[in-house]
Amino acid sequence: MRFLTHASSRLLRTGKGGGCAQPDGCQVKRKGVHVFWTTVPELAREGHISVDRLYELARREEDPLPLRFVGEGARYGQVLCSEMAEWVKRNSVLYRDRNAKNG
Repeated sequence: MRFLTHASSRLLRTGKGGGCAQPDGCQVKRKGVHVFWTTVPELAREGHISVDRLYELARREEDPLPLRFVGEGARYGQVLCSEMAEWVKRNSVLYRDRNAKNG
């Protein structure tokens, strides 16, 4: 999946304006504030993937994207950053492993 190989580096990177500061605790920092969850639109922007594709990944039978709705009438789903980090690890390949298969 293109998203998983491209976005995994963006979702697990360290740096300003997002990304996981600590992969084990997966604290995402936005505007200087640590958050422990992200919304579907934020995840779509970070991963360069459509919101519709994220919902497709959440609907799949095997190892779905861990999307949650919090509260009644919640418009967008949310993902706990720690669960997202684990999901990305399970559903992606390292660059060197990907090239070993193709080379």
